[in-house]
Amino acid sequence: MSTEANKSLRSNAPYDGRPGTLAAVTANDFGILKYAGGLAGTETTHHADAVPAHWRGREVGLTASGGVCHYAFSTNPSAEVSATVAATNSGASQLVGIPIPDSLSVMVRARVPEDGNNTMYFVRESTAVNTVVYMQLLA
Repeated sequence: MSTEANKSLRSNAPYDGRPGTLAAVTANDFGILKYAGGLAGTETTHHADAVPAHWRGREVGLTASGGVCHYAFSTNPSAEVSATVAATNSGASQLVGIPIPDSLSVMVRARVPEDGNNTMYFVRESTAVNTVVYMQLLA
């Protein structure tokens, strides 16, 4: 990787001179994916989409706009998270995802899990319709 690409990764700046959403360097591909906060048009309904294979094992930054988005990663394309799970004294565990605050100034950092050659899905559900989630390749 070039010195310029390394600098871009360290600064988290979008840069189209490194592999982004495709396996090869592609003009205007800045290593950022823009997802609906859940099922498009009804973001308060859970949805799962495959993450690009070469993003597995890499660090990403997640920001949300329009509502709080709860997320998880899974190898199961029908996995679900729910933004409405109530807390319990013993700790609720089913359908619980990590919230991404509704703030473009707050980035949640995560590492996309690696599970052999299995497809990894970004599973999410939001608290409001029209929520958008940005997933940015960081390292």
